[in-house]
Parts: sequence; C-alpha cells; structure tokens
Amino acid sequence: MNTDELENERQQVFCYSTQDLKTFYIGWINDCDLVESRILRPLIDDLFPDLNVDQLRYIGRVIATT
Repeated sequence: MNTDELENERQQVFCYSTQDLKTFYIGWINDCDLVESRILRPLIDDLFPDLNVDQLRYIGRVIATT
C-alpha cells in the first residue's frame, strides 16, 4: 500500500464513532487480526489504552463465545 491508500483507509476509519469502533473491534477480533493492523492499531491503543494485545484478544474470545 502506498501512502495515499493508507491515508484513504485511515480517513474511512475516522468516519466511525468511538463506540462503533469498539463494538466492531471486539466483535471481530477473532476473525480479523486487527490488533496488528497498521491502520487501526493507533486507534485501538487510544480506545483501550490500559490493555495489552493478549488482554484484547482474551476479551474478543470471551465476547465471541457469549
């Protein structure tokens, strides 16, 4: 991906509200490895500043199985 493509994707992500991003991220963490996404990782860090990668994956697994 070039810089323009990354910026376009980043702008699309910012169209979502914070709650939408949290819901999307937690709901799909097991199917999409968004933890490692270059585009979403800064947003995830902002939304969940106190959680590390393993904790986020655990939350995703728990929610996905409930």
